[in-house]
Amino acid sequence: MTDSSRPPEALLARAAAMRAAGESWQKVARAVGRSAERVRHWPREYPEEWNRAYRETETHFLADAAVESRQALRLLLRSKQEWVQLAAAQQMLKGRLVERVLALKSEHVAAKAAEAPRGVAPDDRALAAFINQVRSVSDEELDKLAREFLAEDSAAHPELYKPPRDAIAAPRDSG
Repeated sequence: MTDSSRPPEALLARAAAMRAAGESWQKVARAVGRSAERVRHWPREYPEEWNRAYRETETHFLADAAVESRQALRLLLRSKQEWVQLAAAQQMLKGRLVERVLALKSEHVAAKAAEAPRGVAPDDRALAAFINQVRSVSDEELDKLAREFLAEDSAAHPELYKPPRDAIAAPRDSG
């Protein structure tokens, strides 16, 4: 590929971001003024630039999803059914454990990243290290931590455990 046929980095970044957002190759091609067949080759021809832009967009989507998930889980913590509260607390605790592990292990991950093969992205190495750490938590430990979290959180924030006024009632048996 010659430098004259290389698309500007801003165009590559826009195309990668659109693909990360789920847009079709045809829509991406129209937006960047190239053919769909041409744009379809960019991830392979310019992997560094493409992957960087794609990951950046994907990171923003994941952050948005995490915020929405936390909001949904906080609503579930107010359920009248203990098993729903427990399941929500477990999921919240898993999320918090992920955040904690990533923060506490950042130095360890950096050291491991230096030893890893060159073709593996730092974000992927960090994710692999995190997954290994989370796998070390047994279901029993997670259940215990979730129950402790639920007890402490409900004591500290009782207003969050009152069902909302507009909550949907549980379905009734019609039979």
